[in-house]
Amino acid sequence: MPLKSGTAVENESLRGRTNSGLTAVGKGVPVPISPPFTLSNVGKPDNGYFGIYQMGYQRRAFFKGGYYFVFLPDLDGGTLDWIYKVSADKTTWSKPAIGNPVIASPDYWIYNVDIFFDGQNVYCVYSRDFMGDPVYIKKGTITGDSIIWSSPVVAMTGIAGQSPRVVSMTKTADGYFWVSANYMFENHIYAAKSSLPNNIDSWDSKVQISDEDTSVGGIVPASSSTVIVVWVRSGRLGLRANTFDGVDVGTKETVTTTIMADLLTTAWSLVSTDDFKIHVAFVAPDYNINYVVKSGGVWTETDGLITTPDFFKAVSVAKVGNGIYLCYKYDDGAGTDIIYSKYFDGAKWEDPITISTSEVLTGVSADYETDLAVAYNSDPMRNFILLWITATGYADVTLRAAVKA
Repeated sequence: MPLKSGTAVENESLRGRTNSGLTAVGKGVPVPISPPFTLSNVGKPDNGYFGIYQMGYQRRAFFKGGYYFVFLPDLDGGTLDWIYKVSADKTTWSKPAIGNPVIASPDYWIYNVDIFFDGQNVYCVYSRDFMGDPVYIKKGTITGDSIIWSSPVVAMTGIAGQSPRVVSMTKTADGYFWVSANYMFENHIYAAKSSLPNNIDSWDSKVQISDEDTSVGGIVPASSSTVIVVWVRSGRLGLRANTFDGVDVGTKETVTTTIMADLLTTAWSLVSTDDFKIHVAFVAPDYNINYVVKSGGVWTETDGLITTPDFFKAVSVAKVGNGIYLCYKYDDGAGTDIIYSKYFDGAKWEDPITISTSEVLTGVSADYETDLAVAYNSDPMRNFILLWITATGYADVTLRAAVKA
């Protein structure tokens, strides 16, 4: 079937086939999603300011107690603080006086912040762009539409001459917290485990995970008591992974040898579902989307799960129970971004859902092209919040969103 210009389609060669026993493409019931709406005019970035949501596995939003919480950088007053906004109706967004700013400092890279919501409390893990600095974590106690934050705690100590970047956080079913970060300029991923369950006040010593030159990596549960760190080999030379139990690092695994698209090594995302399958999506060199899943100890890759006559720029994966949402955007070749979502129920892929067909991203560097972040609520209603950036120049960078609820 010929491709229709400007329309993302599934690879026709996959239709009706199975891959490792799973139907690759299937039909589903359309899922209602709100029309895209503007959350905030982010403003003009400072020097060195990269995209707000570049890492597709970092989370920036959650839903609790009838309120939507979204985290974003704020340039009001000339300082680059991290704040949160709240809405009960997805229309009126406030910046509560309580708990803001979450981080008051201009001296960190935007993607050095990760937000983790465990269903009860919210956690902010972050690092600054200073050599020798540690990785910090704060706990937020939610009361209505406000968050009370604890004092920051050091989760991973610093390394002389190294700058921890691209942080990631998760929690396993046994209650322990885990963080990871890439230490520049050594270029290795380190990870650490909290010393006590359901407590971030003390942490075990960090452990080096990657044994090759590494650019970025993310951490997700591999079991009820262990994690897996998936990381990009520098130069976009494929994805590798190691399991980690808090002390010992597992044998290095090859997730894919496919070279990733030249998009700042950020056009990829991963998530672990409740059955502990590890799902990874990334933009391949042909600018189509490949999908890799680890099940039964084996990584299986689907080339060209989703293809387009133009090229994809960003992916973000979120879990819902044993299923996942794969959100993605691509350039129609005329300066407009098209955004879709596609649901996998653990056995088959549903038809894609159109989120937006008219998102403009012009007048800014390629650093913004891979901005996309989907946050989830793991419930039967398959809810999520998707965030992305539009721009018509550095003075007009806008945070946009859509909600499936």
